[in-house]
Amino acid sequence: MSRALRPLVLAALSAAGCAFPSLDPTGLELAWQIRESNAADGDDARRLRTCEGALAAAVEAAIADEDDPDRRGTFTYPCESGYATAEVLQAEPSDVFVSLRPGDYQVDAALLSGAGLFRVPISERVSIPARGQALLAPSFELPTVDVLVRFSGQAACQTLTAHLRYQSPETALVPDDGAGGSSGGTGGAGGTGGAGSTGGTAPPPEDLYRRALATDAGLSLSGASADCAGLPPTHLVEALDVGRYVLDLALDGGAACPIAVTVDRPGLAFSFDLANLPCAG
Repeated sequence: MSRALRPLVLAALSAAGCAFPSLDPTGLELAWQIRESNAADGDDARRLRTCEGALAAAVEAAIADEDDPDRRGTFTYPCESGYATAEVLQAEPSDVFVSLRPGDYQVDAALLSGAGLFRVPISERVSIPARGQALLAPSFELPTVDVLVRFSGQAACQTLTAHLRYQSPETALVPDDGAGGSSGGTGGAGGTGGAGSTGGTAPPPEDLYRRALATDAGLSLSGASADCAGLPPTHLVEALDVGRYVLDLALDGGAACPIAVTVDRPGLAFSFDLANLPCAG
């Protein structure tokens, strides 16, 4: 039995002219989701991101008829239009549907960032049945970035704690996706590398990005105390998922200084002077 169609975003693949969906359309239903890649807390802790949380703007789908090379087309959809979890797809169809005649097709899809900074491709072969629909619902793996962190001013403190948390978990994460707990809590300051207001201690556990994440020099990013005197000046944080975060830095058990960090491209480096944190004073 065909899935009920609720088409808000429609397309038709043809050599020329236009095609319109019939009351019993034949074609390809497209849906997608986006999952984190960083596995510091284990594979099951990789959470589903929203399009906003993944910094993703669109999904592009290039579709080619394997039996007729002249029948091909490329369609671009807003990321939100076809985003759906497996649970949602069990209850209702995707809003994205491509009208196709029966046959075999090659589909090359890609998740695109808003600024063109990343592209996550997938390729699938799909078969369209006669007077029916096929469903293609890929899970895109979020790109990761290695980030360099530099510290200076270690003489200004005895201990340092660092927490890396989601900037706005309520909008960045899909709630109740079964990985890493439910989202919640308050977001941090906006902007890249900017400062938030002073205050707060440890964030709620569900707001933490990863509990087991640490730099290559051993600095925990989930709140374990480090000795300032022995703190190396340079640290590498490997395989951070693209997104917006807040790095809370606290000296000598004092109030946390929340610093907003946007991870959206390779080659990022952030520098922090512990003697003059951006929210000090």
